[in-house]
Amino acid sequence: MYDLWLDPASLIHLSCLLALTSAHDKLSFHPMSDDLINYINRQSITWQAERNFYNVDISYLKKLCGTILGGPKVPERVGFGEDINLPETFDTQEQWSNCSIIEQIRNQGSCGSCWEFGAVEAISDQICLHTNGQVSMEVSAEDLLTRCGIQCGDSCNGGYPSGAWAFG
Repeated sequence: MYDLWLDPASLIHLSCLLALTSAHDKLSFHPMSDDLINYINRQSITWQAERNFYNVDISYLKKLCGTILGGPKVPERVGFGEDINLPETFDTQEQWSNCSIIEQIRNQGSCGSCWEFGAVEAISDQICLHTNGQVSMEVSAEDLLTRCGIQCGDSCNGGYPSGAWAFG
């Protein structure tokens, strides 16, 4: 039987080596790399990734994410839908062909306002669905962005989805 003893420096080196070895198995891409774009495009998905930004700092991209974390939460519906059997596939274009607005994806440009674009797009969709396609309109993202105020956050510098829903 052997008694194995490692000095603290050797133990640290061994730990680092083990960490690097296990990290080698995980995928890791720079957020703006061609490797990431190529990896995404090799997956079985219905869309293709493309480069949208050139020569920008990652801090700029983080700003575009928009939602301010730790803010007010959207109310949760507990126990809703627990007895529903969901279909294997669902196509909104087939189910609600009279509401083509559901297919639209708006461009937020260089504004970190996904928090409010998501809200107004969903509100626009719901108006169409609840009127059975009789009313199809784009609720104004700009109106919400400029009028909601502090309850929604900081405009293009991020905001709270719950504030957008409460205002809408």
